[in-house]
Amino acid sequence: MSTTPVMAPPLTTPKPRKRRWLRVLLALLALAILMPLGVIGYWIIGMPGAWTQAEEEAAQEDPRWRLQDMQADRPVIADADNSALKMMAMVRGGRVWVSGVPNYDLMFEKLPANSQLNSQQVQVIQTEFAKMPKQLEQARELRKYPEGRFPVTFTDDWISTVIQHHQDARTVADWLKHDAMLRAQEGDYDGAVESCQAIINGGRAMKDDPFLITVLIRIAMQNIALDSLERALAQGEASEERLREMQAMLEKEIEQSSFLIGMRGERAGHHYLFESIRDGKVKPRLMSMISGGSVGIDSFDDWLSDNVPSTMLKHYPDHLHNMNQMVAASKLPLHERGPTLTKIFREGRNSGNRVSKVLMPATDKVEKADRRSQMQLRAMVVALACERYRMKHEEKRWPVTLDDLIKAKLLSAFPTDPIDNQPLRYRQVKEGIVVYSLGFDEQDNQGNIQRDRHLDPGVDLGYRLWNLDQRRLPPLPPVGLPDPALGPMPR
Repeated sequence: MSTTPVMAPPLTTPKPRKRRWLRVLLALLALAILMPLGVIGYWIIGMPGAWTQAEEEAAQEDPRWRLQDMQADRPVIADADNSALKMMAMVRGGRVWVSGVPNYDLMFEKLPANSQLNSQQVQVIQTEFAKMPKQLEQARELRKYPEGRFPVTFTDDWISTVIQHHQDARTVADWLKHDAMLRAQEGDYDGAVESCQAIINGGRAMKDDPFLITVLIRIAMQNIALDSLERALAQGEASEERLREMQAMLEKEIEQSSFLIGMRGERAGHHYLFESIRDGKVKPRLMSMISGGSVGIDSFDDWLSDNVPSTMLKHYPDHLHNMNQMVAASKLPLHERGPTLTKIFREGRNSGNRVSKVLMPATDKVEKADRRSQMQLRAMVVALACERYRMKHEEKRWPVTLDDLIKAKLLSAFPTDPIDNQPLRYRQVKEGIVVYSLGFDEQDNQGNIQRDRHLDPGVDLGYRLWNLDQRRLPPLPPVGLPDPALGPMPR
């Protein structure tokens, strides 16, 4: 009997277990790669539209808003008429800084405007002037040159543009300040006023510069000129002709503030920077340098913005919108401008926009400085009109009210207070008169002028003029100076 062999079942290779965890990991990895690429792609696609919209917003109110347009619109000034070039040449001839002599503050800080200089103060000024007789004569000539323009070469990033020559104007202003003091001391009151005019013209060389820092330099020069003028008028009487010229010059300064130009320049400069980033001329890592980072790549954000510029560029359209708002607010009346700019600034800085957080200009300081200068310019215009009124009046008396100045055609209208938009305040006091603004505490403190504490409560901003018998009072005694071997005196 045959038997059928029993066949063993075929061997089967067991199927491997599905490694679901690997699939999940690969899916997550793909998602991690594709999502940023998708977001970046969305930025690249959507950004040009937002960029164009922000540019159109800027051009709607300001067609010539770009940096190249602003520069092209500045008037051409012949070298022979350019006060900036003249100041640069003066300083190259010798950089004397009268206010920087040892113990200067000790000798001059408590000098009343209506007191004469003492022998110690005269000697300090004369000693420094002896080092630069030619430059001083050249500086005085600036009163004849109301226009100027410093040479500036813009870098691709705009921010690192060097404006070193603008500080030469501060040096020349220091010379002219002390020149006005010395000329008034010698009884040359017209000459003292002329030196103040020269300071004003030196500052005007920055009138059209597209930088907020140059706005501050010009304001500083205005303040030097006005304080020097107050002292000149506290020493004696200048001629009607010089006072009339000075008043007209200051009225022009009021009309031609640089603040709006500076704000337009900041916006234009930021746009110039971001066009350079977009076109590959500048690395976005510059933003970390501005905010205090190092020159090299010191973070993943720097690496990402360098290699994927859209991660930085995407923030720019919203920043340009913020800057457009700030430029628009800069055109508001002075009493409305400050609070509006502060609100826009804070919103931009707190918005989470990386660009605005770094580049939004700190307008509060500059705006207050400009408004302060406007207060002082306006107060001095009225003070000059009051002095001219007193000189012309038969009884040599001050105007009873500011209406007298209008009637005498010494003012065409009352300058308003940049704080509350009301006419400036005017008071007759025992020693003379005071013309003033309410100041930043927005309170009438009866003409309490404390110029070194102008931001404090209880202080007004303006200028005094003295009765003739209160002018040119005897000098204060010289102060004792520390022995150089013992070091500076404790203060």
